[in-house]
Amino acid sequence: MNSKFIFAKKIGMTQSVEPDGNVVPLTLLETVDTRVLSVSTDTSTVKVGVESVESKKLSKPMLGQFNSLNSPCYKFIKSFNVSNINVFVEGKDISLEEFFTDNEKVSLRALSKGKGFAGTVKRHNFRIGRKSHGSKSKRAPGSIGGGTDPGRVFKGQKMPGRLGNVNVTTIGYIYKIDYDKGLIQVKGSVPGFNSTLVLVSN
Repeated sequence: MNSKFIFAKKIGMTQSVEPDGNVVPLTLLETVDTRVLSVSTDTSTVKVGVESVESKKLSKPMLGQFNSLNSPCYKFIKSFNVSNINVFVEGKDISLEEFFTDNEKVSLRALSKGKGFAGTVKRHNFRIGRKSHGSKSKRAPGSIGGGTDPGRVFKGQKMPGRLGNVNVTTIGYIYKIDYDKGLIQVKGSVPGFNSTLVLVSN
């Protein structure tokens, strides 16, 4: 359950040199419009609109929701269970200044980079086989189950398949915030390509 959150887009990476000479890798996040659409005190649920968009770019069902709420149009609608429901006011934009400060520990959730179909070596860190002459199992996964007993492949067996393109949550620290430009500098890396939508929460 979140107590505060905001959405931002990943811009790219940079670095900062500390006075003692240490280099700090940073990811730049630019906040997007996030407005509270409705607040339910019974279920402690907040519904928000994320990233302003023109009405002509929305489907009729989405447009109908915003018309019923007398709200500007947004690209996404998200719902959250929050512990401090009284902080959120219907029709008010979520402010970066009110919620986050420098040197704060935050949770970062985004869609990771999709890497297509991958084998077990790349996907699960399997060791490769022998490279000697005649070897036919250099990158083969090996046995996946007994023939007689149990006579089947166990569920969850690590095998080749799609790698990436899943929601990933990491823990990071805010290095510095530029409130005027709506920029958040986060220490380290953040999942996803540039322009990926990132949920910053605490």
